[in-house]
This record gives sequence, structure tokens and C-alpha cells, in this order.
Amino acid sequence: MKDLVGSDLPSRLLEVNGSVEFIALSMDGQRICATSEEDEEYWVVYEEVSP
Repeated sequence: MKDLVGSDLPSRLLEVNGSVEFIALSMDGQRICATSEEDEEYWVVYEEVSP
């Protein structure tokens, strides 16, 4: 994932959504990345699909 706006993505997400959670899918649909907040912990999940 590339942040086209510049920097500080977590702060911008929190301001708009009230959460830092997000899901991103690559343009070719082969990779997905997501963040989650669980019990005061932050998780990053990444999955890549083989063609």
C-alpha cells in the first residue's frame, strides 16, 4: 500500500473514522493488508495469493 497523501496515515484514519483500522487490496488483487485493534493491541494482517 502506498499513502498518496504523504504521511501520518494512522492519525488521519483516526480523525475521519474514529479508528485506525483499515483494509487495503493490491491493484492486481493478489495481496491484502488489514489492521485491527483488539484489547489494547494492534494487529497487522497480510495475505498474498499465489497465481
